[in-house]
Amino acid sequence: MTVQSSTPHLEVETGAQGPQVKLASDAFEEGNLQGVGEQLVRLAEELAGQELHLDLDSVKYLGSMGLAKLVALHKKVRARDGRLVLVNVDPSVLEVFQITHLHKVLDLRAKEAG
Repeated sequence: MTVQSSTPHLEVETGAQGPQVKLASDAFEEGNLQGVGEQLVRLAEELAGQELHLDLDSVKYLGSMGLAKLVALHKKVRARDGRLVLVNVDPSVLEVFQITHLHKVLDLRAKEAG
């Protein structure tokens, strides 16, 4: 069974594999940070002990506040015995994680070429 819901910047699909969340915006920054961040935190609280996949396929820009929100989300998910996995990370966004050394903390899966 698949359950879908969405907001202007976030699409959530829950299936047999667990929750798949897609950030449907080309940037994760001040303009959409508050609403999306709140939704992600609520979702993390509901999914105690599960793996949460956050698909960043559309994201081409990640600001410092977006990084901070992702680290906070990572901590929230781990505190609830879950795991945050960032998937389809664009090479330019992956570079930001590497420059900030957050690739050592977060579980990142680069976007596959093709």
